[in-house]
Amino acid sequence: DGQAVWPACLVQALVGVQRWLQVLVAGRAPLRLSDLGRIGALHDRHDDVGETVLPYSHFRNRLWYNSLPDGDEKRQIVDDYRYTIRREPVELIAYIVRENRPFTEILTGDYMVVSPYTARGYGIYDQVSSQFNDANDPFEFVPTQLPSLINRRDQQQPTETGRYPHAGVLSTFHYTHRYPTTLTNRNRHRARMFYQHFLGVDVMALAPAVTDAAAATAGFANPTMEAPECVACHQIIDPIAGLFQGFEEDATFTIPAEDWYTDMFGPGYEQTALPEAEKWRAMQWLGEHAAADARFPIAMAEHVFYMLTQEKPLRPPQDTEDPMFGSHRRAYDAQREMIQEAARQFVDDDHNLKTLFKWMILSPYYRADDVETEVTDTRRLTELEVLGLGALLTPEQLGRKIKAIFDVDMGSLRPGNDQYMLYGGIDYRDVTERAAEPSGVMGAMMRIMSGEIACEIVPTDLTTDRGLFPHVDRTTSSEAAVRDNIAFLHQLVLGQRIDASSAEVDRTYALFSDVVAAGAQRVADGAEPGSVVYSCRPPGDREDPAYLIRGWQAVVSYLIRRPEFLSQ
Repeated sequence: DGQAVWPACLVQALVGVQRWLQVLVAGRAPLRLSDLGRIGALHDRHDDVGETVLPYSHFRNRLWYNSLPDGDEKRQIVDDYRYTIRREPVELIAYIVRENRPFTEILTGDYMVVSPYTARGYGIYDQVSSQFNDANDPFEFVPTQLPSLINRRDQQQPTETGRYPHAGVLSTFHYTHRYPTTLTNRNRHRARMFYQHFLGVDVMALAPAVTDAAAATAGFANPTMEAPECVACHQIIDPIAGLFQGFEEDATFTIPAEDWYTDMFGPGYEQTALPEAEKWRAMQWLGEHAAADARFPIAMAEHVFYMLTQEKPLRPPQDTEDPMFGSHRRAYDAQREMIQEAARQFVDDDHNLKTLFKWMILSPYYRADDVETEVTDTRRLTELEVLGLGALLTPEQLGRKIKAIFDVDMGSLRPGNDQYMLYGGIDYRDVTERAAEPSGVMGAMMRIMSGEIACEIVPTDLTTDRGLFPHVDRTTSSEAAVRDNIAFLHQLVLGQRIDASSAEVDRTYALFSDVVAAGAQRVADGAEPGSVVYSCRPPGDREDPAYLIRGWQAVVSYLIRRPEFLSQ
């Protein structure tokens, strides 16, 4: 459906602010890659194992692991190799951001990044081995360049530098592999995705609706270059498609033919034709023009807006007959003003992506969370709807949040688990859109998971004092102490800084006291056991005659189900 691939990579590449704030608040150790599991991106999804992203005709060493002795160690090496080779576009973006390089280098960077394992696949390990701090760390990436390629007919790629003409993400084999072409499509799909990813232009929306395609075909010898309803799109995408001509259907790079298709608009950018002298570096030429395009920073600001809010930027309202047209237009104008100002700040700071994130997060538009007085005017309510109330956490984000706060690994929220897709996950191919609204199934899953988490951590934390209950233990019944700990949990789990006498704490304390009172009575009546169930047993004995442990389990389960925890 055209979901942007590089923004999905960037979402995974950037460290989540919320996750690390939760780590700091919880006082637990920082998470490692091994704690998070394998993080995916849209580049992950293709029809074969990871190393097949590298065309064999160019990289005969891509199966370098075959020389290793069989066994568990080899299987782990192969697994890490395949994972890191898929991660290369993500790591390239991460490198650009981490090093404060201009973000235009996602289009213009004359380099790639490799790990010790992927460098072996490219056949350049000896060239870069001295750059690694730890040559045995499969997750360390360093920048480098490839030599010019040799095709399946042993022809050397003609370059003026002797090196492969890198152009950031554009020239990666991952990008052209993720967005393939056919003999009849002729790279037009790649061109359409280029416009959508890097310039924020939906080319398909530019084309007028064709009511009679047969008439256009019959009336023109070459409709794509002559029929007005066809030219509207083709004069835009065909020149970009021509610049991709060096990449075949399977992403293999080949030496471009002397002549491109004559029944298409020639290679170029907008109204500028590709100079013959630039043909060998067509992707670099394309990247340079796109990076200088005024639409590039706007598109980047829109992507960042989507990452932060999980909402796609508004499009101009078209229905002037809609009674709410004026409200929709004002909402669009307000959002557009914020995005354009963010883009200006981005450009002024040499295209530093961190500036774009920081400015947008600190903007009044993003920080607004409520209205000062009740709004009853439907037109005003329509305008304010655009501010939103927080985006639903993806299963990966929710899993990392649970790990950071409770130190519990929720495998069901990881890709590959059957429940992952049910909680709004994506498979990077057929499903590339995250769930924007919770479903009944997701609600049921969260009720089950909240109970599992409370069962696992509460008895142990109350007994060993690992950080969740600094004001109470398993026998504390003092209302003041319980309220203090409830206020602490509200801050830790929900990020709410509230007083122990606040209405929020009143509500949670009422839950705790009601559960404890009812449970203790059932224990006294013999209708409930006086101990925690075996599966939730704490260290030592399981006795809980006053029902206090189970009261705290109810509190933790309740907090985990709150919208403040499940959204961002």
